[in-house]
Amino acid sequence: MMLYLILVFIYIGTSLPQILSKIGGDPVTAFNSLLIWYFLFDLLTRSMMQSLPVLQVIPYLRLKFRKSTVIHYLLLRSLWNIFNFLPWLIVVPFVTQILPDGTSSFPYIAGILMMVLINNFLALYFQYISQKHFIFSVIPIALVALNFFLQQNGGLAAQASIFFGNGLVAGNLAILLSLLVVLFLIYYVNRRLLFMGFYLDEVKSKKSRDERFARFPGMGIFDRLGLTGKYMALEVNLLFRNKRPRQALVILPIFWAYLTYIMIKDADKLTTGAMGVYFISIVVGMGAVIYGQFLFSWESSFFDGIIARRIDFRKYVFAKYYVMSLLVIISFIPLYFAMVLIAHVSPLILTSLTLFVLGPIQFIIFFFATFNDARVDLSMGQFFNYQGVKGKHFLVSFAFFLVPFLLYLLLNYLVGSVWALLVIAAIGILFIALHKYWLNAVIIKNLFPGNIKTWKAIVN
Repeated sequence: MMLYLILVFIYIGTSLPQILSKIGGDPVTAFNSLLIWYFLFDLLTRSMMQSLPVLQVIPYLRLKFRKSTVIHYLLLRSLWNIFNFLPWLIVVPFVTQILPDGTSSFPYIAGILMMVLINNFLALYFQYISQKHFIFSVIPIALVALNFFLQQNGGLAAQASIFFGNGLVAGNLAILLSLLVVLFLIYYVNRRLLFMGFYLDEVKSKKSRDERFARFPGMGIFDRLGLTGKYMALEVNLLFRNKRPRQALVILPIFWAYLTYIMIKDADKLTTGAMGVYFISIVVGMGAVIYGQFLFSWESSFFDGIIARRIDFRKYVFAKYYVMSLLVIISFIPLYFAMVLIAHVSPLILTSLTLFVLGPIQFIIFFFATFNDARVDLSMGQFFNYQGVKGKHFLVSFAFFLVPFLLYLLLNYLVGSVWALLVIAAIGILFIALHKYWLNAVIIKNLFPGNIKTWKAIVN
C-alpha cells in the first residue's frame, strides 16, 4: 500500500503543471491554495496511521542513560517515516518547474520542511494523549471540518492558505520564525510528555491501568443495569482503549459527513425513493456494521478465558447487542439534525430505517458474526490493516443494506411509499421487541456451546 502511495505522489509531481493548468489562474497561487488541505489531511492520516516510537522504559531506568537522551532518540526516530518523505515528491517539482525564475526556493522549502515536522510531532502528541483521553483523537477531524466550514463560508481557508504559501515564496521572515517557534514548542511539549512517562509511578502496574480504564467517563451509568451493564462497560472500554476499534469509531464521523455532503449535492436522487432508502440505511447502519463485523473477534486475545470462565454467556451476548444499539441510537441524534435540516431528508424515512437497523439488520449482523472465525490484533491500526478481513466481509457489509432496499421496492409497488416505510418501521419494532427471543433461540444457540471450530479460530 505504501508503494501505491509513493506512485500516486510521483504521478502528481510529474503531472503538476497539467493539474494546475486545469485549476486555472496563477499556478503558484493555485498550488498554495491547496497547502492547507494537504497538511490537514496529512495530520489526520498521521494521527491514525503513523506508528508511535516506543520503548520498554523500565529496563532503561537501571542503566546510566540520561532520560533526555532516550527521549530525544525516541522523538528523532519518529522522523524516519514515509509521511515525511511523500510531500517532497510534489514540492520539489513545484519549486523547480512552477516557481518563477529568479525566485529563491530556499524559504519555500524551509517553510514546507517545518510544516512537515510540525505535523509529525503534532500527530505524535495526539496519539500519545488520546491513549488517556479519547477526545483528543477527534481534534484532527474537527480541524478538517472547521476548514471545510470556513471554505464554504467565504473561502477563508483558501485565502489563508494562499497568504501562507505566497509568504513562503516571498521569504517572509515573520512566517518562517513563527513556524520555527511552533516547531520548537510542539517538540518541547512532546519531550515533557515523554519525560513524565519515565517515572515508575507513570509506568503503571496492570492494576493501575485497569483502574484508569474502569474510570472511563460515563461508565458508571452501566452499573445500574446489573451484570449486563458491567459487560457493556467492559465492551465500551475495549473499544475506546485499543487502537484498532478506536480508529474504526473515529472514521465514522468522517463517513457520515462525506455521505451527507453527497446527499446534499444530489438530494433529488439520494434522499427519496429506493436509492434514498439504500443510502440512508448505509449511513445509519455503518456504525453497527463496523462494530459488528468483528463482534466476537474483538476479544481474540482472551476469548479462551471468556469461554473457560463461569460467566453468564447469555448476558455477555445481550451486552453486545445493547452496545450496538446504543451506537446506532447515539449516531441517530446528530444524523437526524444533519440529514433532516440540511439534506432535507424525510423524518419518516430516517426514523423507519433506524428502527429497521436496530431490528432485522442487527439480527443479520449477529447471525453472520457467529460464523466469523477471524482473529484481530487490537494494538494494530485500522488503516491498511487487513488482518481478519476476508472477501466475504466486503460483500456481506453491503448485502446488509440490500434487505431494506429490496423490501422497500416490493412494498412500494404493493402499497405505496408511505405505507412501505411504515411497514419497514413496524418490522423493526417487532424485531426490537423480540430481541431476547432471537438472541437466545438463534444467536446464542448457534454460538454456544457447539461452535468450537469458530472459538479455536478466533483464539488462534
